[in-house]
Amino acid sequence: MKNYYEKPMRTLQLAGMSKRTRQCYTRSVRQIVDFYNKTPDLISEVELEDYFLHRQNKDQWSAATMRIAYCGIRFFFQNVLKREWHVFTYMNAKREKRLPQNTLDLLRRYWASHKNPTLKQCLQLSAPIVGERSSNSIPYCRFK
Repeated sequence: MKNYYEKPMRTLQLAGMSKRTRQCYTRSVRQIVDFYNKTPDLISEVELEDYFLHRQNKDQWSAATMRIAYCGIRFFFQNVLKREWHVFTYMNAKREKRLPQNTLDLLRRYWASHKNPTLKQCLQLSAPIVGERSSNSIPYCRFK
């Protein structure tokens, strides 16, 4: 496959992906091509598994980076090369569950200035991102 860049870009654009998504997905394909030093149509399913295991275990890619790479490569192999490999049925790109940095900083400052604050006190301190659910006035956070 000589033209492994323009064809996926067209397919991504036809699928309605944003410019940034197209860039990330094509970078994922370029990275696997550089890793194996061969065109993507010559990469096998076992090599694909080995690639993701290497990136996760050796390179210590974060969950977000793994998810972008996985989605980009999956899109390419399924929609451009028309390969329905078994690896795409069980591979899962997990999401990290972390609070936004500004919320963490806010909570750290509050905990530093108060002894044993309750969660409710911490949430009340972050008034711009706290709303009320209903008439019972239980605070909740809306992360932006």
